[in-house]
Parts: sequence; structure tokens; C-alpha cells
Amino acid sequence: YRLAWPFALAGIASRLYGYADTFLLKSLAGNAAVGYYSLPYKMTFVFQFIPLSLIATVYPAFASYWQRDQEALSKLFTRVCLYLLYVSLPVTIGISMLAEPIFTTIYGLEYLPSVGAVKILILTLPWLFLNFPLGYLLNACHLQKKNTRNIIIVTVLNVLGNLYFIPRYEFIGASFMSLVSTMMLFVMGAAYARHLVTLDWRLIGGKIMGLIASLVAMWLVIGLIAELSIIVIIPVAMLVYGIMMIVTRTVTNLEIAFLFNSLRKTS
Repeated sequence: YRLAWPFALAGIASRLYGYADTFLLKSLAGNAAVGYYSLPYKMTFVFQFIPLSLIATVYPAFASYWQRDQEALSKLFTRVCLYLLYVSLPVTIGISMLAEPIFTTIYGLEYLPSVGAVKILILTLPWLFLNFPLGYLLNACHLQKKNTRNIIIVTVLNVLGNLYFIPRYEFIGASFMSLVSTMMLFVMGAAYARHLVTLDWRLIGGKIMGLIASLVAMWLVIGLIAELSIIVIIPVAMLVYGIMMIVTRTVTNLEIAFLFNSLRKTS
């Protein structure tokens, strides 16, 4: 029971955090504001399955390495965070650039006001992705109470922020508070994680440089072919990004093998 209650409380707080903005929007700004907010919110947070799937796989490795190999824990945590950035950042940039054609194509011109919310909410994606390994790292290292406290604090601040911003800016205010809250949860989790893992900043720096080069190439290509249909733009942008990640050796076969070997050793 003593081990389980922080997880239960964190689950309750997470549910409140997930629904408070919609409830407050409906109460303070009306159903139209909820509609303009809900679609961008769903578009952004549907990507949660990616970090969830990865973390469900590496969590046993986190717990195992915490007990017997701190260096391996640090390496695995670093690479998991990098992999999540490799996925979240191109999606963030792509949707930011193509928000209007994507939204009008899928939902129609009547939802054009939602584009502003999309451009804010999509910025939460990298922070949201990184919050998964941070939170699960704390749980694996028996700091689930700290993780739960972080979630509760962010939930309370999110509600207070929404009470201030929604009456003034409606769904744009709710979008802004979602971004701020996700970033706050990252900062609070990172403050504890720095005592648990030692990051290889030389490795991270090299990978980030390659990632930036790949993102810039993708951004330039999207700008060049922006007049084409999104059915063409999206796969071309993905192809350019993937090729650049390989050319810059940001992703290598050795890194993929490292991840699988880490999982196999703890299975």
C-alpha cells in the first residue's frame, strides 16, 4: 500500500490535469471555445503513444540498472531522451509550418481559428515526450513520491493559470497554459533526475548538431514545396529528414543495437 498510493495519486492528478482545461473552457468561455481547443489538443497529444510504447519497454531496464549499474542507466536514459527528440522535433516543426493547410484540409475552414491553438500546443510535444522518461526514471529509482508531488503542483498551477487566462484569451489562453505546465513538469523532473544520472554532454552535443542540420534541411524543403498538397509535402519532408539523420550519422546501427542489447540484458 505504501508503495502504491503515490502512483494512484499521480494517476488521479494526471486525469484532473488532462480534463481541467476543457472543463474550465466550457464553464468560462463556452462550447465554441472548447471545440476550437479540443481538436488541436487531440492532434498534439495523440502522439503520446510513441513515448508510452518506448518507456513501457525500457522501464524494467531503468529499474534493473538503478540497482546494479549507474553508468548503464545514464547511457540508456540519455539515448532514450535523444530518440524521443528525434521523433518529436520534426513533428513539431512540420505541424507548426503546415498547421493551416493540415487543419483546413482535415476539418474545414470553419475550424480555421484553431490554427493558433495548434501552433502553441504542438510546442508542448518535445517537453511532453521527455516527461515520460523523466517521470519513469523517478519511479524506477524509488522517487515516485517526488514525481507525484511534481504532477500535483503542476496540476494546481495549471488550474490557477487557466482561471486567469481563459476569461481573457479563451482557448489561446488554455493552449498557453498547457505549454507552460508541460515545460514546468519537465524542469521539476529534471531537477531530480540530475542527481540520478550523469549525462554525456559531448555525445549529446554532437547528436544535437546533426539533429539541427536535419531539421533545417526539412524546414527548407517544406518552404520550397509549400504550394504543393500536404499529401506530397509530408512524405517528402520525412524522407529528407530521415536521409539527413543518416548522412550526419545522428542515428547509427550501433545506437539501435545498444538499445536492443540493453533491453535484452534485463529481460
